[in-house]
Amino acid sequence: MYDLIYVGHDEYEEYEELKEKFQKRFPAATIADASDDIHGWRFSIEMEDVKKREYLKYVIREGIVNLSFNMQMMMHTKELIGEVQEILDEMLAETDKEANGKDLLG
Repeated sequence: MYDLIYVGHDEYEEYEELKEKFQKRFPAATIADASDDIHGWRFSIEMEDVKKREYLKYVIREGIVNLSFNMQMMMHTKELIGEVQEILDEMLAETDKEANGKDLLG
């Protein structure tokens, strides 16, 4: 699994925080600076032992879909948008399963 996370030109603190979060969540990942003057602060993340869906679910849960190159390509590719919908459906089913049996009113 490989991705680029684009943070922006003026968000150095967010860039550092996100790198730290990714390293904590995926300790075996190789994270490398990929920043330049054109793209701003960005980093690459590469991992052998993580399934694509697991990674993409993490990106969605963290609310950084707009920063992930992979997710942006999937969202703009007709053939891959169905896979995004499947992932969202899986996440919804997982949430429903977790909520099942819990007293949601407290």
